[in-house]
Amino acid sequence: MAEAVFTHMVKQCQLWERFDMIDSAGTAGLCVSQLKTHEKPDARCILTCEKYGVPIHHRARQLKEMCPEGSKAIIQLFGQYDPTGGPVIQDPYFGKNDEFDDAFHRITRSSKGFLTALGMM
Repeated sequence: MAEAVFTHMVKQCQLWERFDMIDSAGTAGLCVSQLKTHEKPDARCILTCEKYGVPIHHRARQLKEMCPEGSKAIIQLFGQYDPTGGPVIQDPYFGKNDEFDDAFHRITRSSKGFLTALGMM
């Protein structure tokens, strides 16, 4: 969901050309380890994104450890860019349908916060 929401916001803000790639992967692997990788998102996730007009095409995959020599990149939790919440955005997979809406709104705020931190908004 995060990749879909962020990509949609970047396109809506006409910032697409400023990104080489937008990608995401699971960190805890709870859902990814229980499902085959490259599975479609949970149907509730798809419905939530569709409800807010966000196309979603991402496939599940686990984060892999790799760091090119000399890289200064760091991995951060996306939720830290949400000014109203903590760094962790709870995975709604085992929750109720409304928890997908909660996650969607946290991701939307985090997307805006991240673009603001980059000086793009």
